[in-house]
Amino acid sequence: MSRLRRGWIALTVAVMIGGGVSLITAPLWIPTLTRLLLHEYAIDLQSIEIKQINSQQASFKNVQVNYQQWSLQAADITLNYQWSDLLHAKIQNIHIPQLQVVSIKKITTDETAPTFNINTFLPQHWLPNLPFLSLQIDDLQLQLPTRNLEGSVEFSDQQLSLALQNNNTQLQFATLIQADNQIQLTLHQRQQSVFSIQSQPLTSDKVQGNIKIDVAAAQALLKELQLFKTEFGLDGTALGQWQIPLSSSSQNLKAELRQLSADLQFDGKLKLPSSWPTYGLAQLKLQAQLHITPQQLNGKLDFQDSSQLLQGSAELQQQLQSPLKPQLSSAPPTPLKGSLKVEVQPLVFQENIVFLPKVFPQWPYPIDFSSGKIDIRSDIHWSATDFSAQHQVHTQQLQGFYQRLLFQGVNTELRITQGSNETLQISTPNIQIDSIDNGILVKHLHFAFAANPQQIILNQLQGDLFGGKLLTPRITYDIATHSSAFDLQLQQLQLHNLLTLQQRIEGNGILDGALPVRIRNNAISIENGSLQSRPPGGQIQLTTDANTKKNMTHPDLQLAMNLLENFQFSSLHTQLDYLSAGDLKIQTQFSGNNPQWQQGRAVNFNLTLNENIPALLQTLQLSQNLSEKLEQRIKALYKQP
Repeated sequence: MSRLRRGWIALTVAVMIGGGVSLITAPLWIPTLTRLLLHEYAIDLQSIEIKQINSQQASFKNVQVNYQQWSLQAADITLNYQWSDLLHAKIQNIHIPQLQVVSIKKITTDETAPTFNINTFLPQHWLPNLPFLSLQIDDLQLQLPTRNLEGSVEFSDQQLSLALQNNNTQLQFATLIQADNQIQLTLHQRQQSVFSIQSQPLTSDKVQGNIKIDVAAAQALLKELQLFKTEFGLDGTALGQWQIPLSSSSQNLKAELRQLSADLQFDGKLKLPSSWPTYGLAQLKLQAQLHITPQQLNGKLDFQDSSQLLQGSAELQQQLQSPLKPQLSSAPPTPLKGSLKVEVQPLVFQENIVFLPKVFPQWPYPIDFSSGKIDIRSDIHWSATDFSAQHQVHTQQLQGFYQRLLFQGVNTELRITQGSNETLQISTPNIQIDSIDNGILVKHLHFAFAANPQQIILNQLQGDLFGGKLLTPRITYDIATHSSAFDLQLQQLQLHNLLTLQQRIEGNGILDGALPVRIRNNAISIENGSLQSRPPGGQIQLTTDANTKKNMTHPDLQLAMNLLENFQFSSLHTQLDYLSAGDLKIQTQFSGNNPQWQQGRAVNFNLTLNENIPALLQTLQLSQNLSEKLEQRIKALYKQP
């Protein structure tokens, strides 16, 4: 029998024997005896005044006790009892109209996890020793360093109900204590269940139980309490088990809270932030297996969209703020570290089956893929003061279009990095493209690529054009001003291939040149571009019909046409000027002869041509049946299923 129980029974017997004398002298001895009895529980009685005491009821006022870092103050306390219950150290009912609980000192955050005797927490040990059968607190005021809570407490028939409210946050805790040492704890907010925890019968090596969480309700509660905030939304239920290993020492079972762990299985939906460019992909189906300790959260997640085209997996590691060290003081929180590794399964594109608008229903850009595949991997790390993310985007043989430009065989591995300053860096040492075609075909294009919020850089760009090469060491594009300036080198262009852009003209020869390209407000221009032939020259053959010759009235033009019917040139020099409006001016100087004209006499002459390049490209696309293909593909790829 404990000192508390023996003291209580001695008090009861004294009152019963002393009768009226004991009641009259109660103000003298009850505070002293109460202070001694409370000391058994390390409770320090600061003050108490007796209002009334009789054989069935006692009432007190101005009661204040201190327990650890808490001060409890009540203006009135009423105890209802029967003498038969008092002999068993029991009070029928304790009623406190208003109880104020104040934190009187800073809560420490000792790194040492407490080890406690589990027996003292079992209902069969402490439930019979409670000095009351029921407890009612009408108005509970809990004053913490960071927030104030209001609520009520009710305990009866081995059930504890605790309601707390912070502004509009209404919480209700309900605890059912069962005789076989099982405890069921539930939390509701505004009548909606947030979680429930149930313990199982105790074993010799662990205490364990089940847990059920309404994840959406829990997330909303944490956000409302300003404990956790994220743009993501979760909807679903988490089910699992929790356990604490036990060790035996001197007939006592001991548990260490640091070894508390839980394993959860979550099935639900992940709602993507509305601020993200999700293009109609509003949510993902999510399955997760989570392992949780007071210090760490580890998880394996699988996700997929409603079409099951976009799917992948992720591994999550998150350091947690231990519940053993609640942040109720004004001290800064412990830095929380975490990481997330995401792998998206390869997205294989198929024309009319798998394409971007089918994956993203509101896809807004004039780009799509009809074949090839993309896979994505991400490695994200964060702490209280730092954030970093690395993404890898790997493409294989991508084929598709951008506006009216066709591309085939795009192969690269982009590296995308992001730091604490949220600055994106995109780079790859090599992008390879088999071909791009907007009427003028460029093959085997490759270059290094880098981009940040200020500029886009292409290094060592090279491709095949008209049987020769186009290349430039560097292109720098300023994003803010939409401008750039670079020289595009042309080497070994085959005149035969170049002349296929026009009808009724053929030729041969090799050309080299340079095009000074300027971009201003995204408008392209070329000033003083040049092309010149390599020795020994080449040949140009222009086919003109009789009607064309007959209608030529200008003598110089007629002479030029006659010469070009079979012109053997020793040198050819062309100056090109391209205006941002799309007009190209070509001034060409020829040196050579036509064997069929004046016995092959050598001549020098100039020829100036003007061409609208957008119209020319459209003509070329029509002549090569490209426009119809583009229109068919665009309509097919953007057709919703």
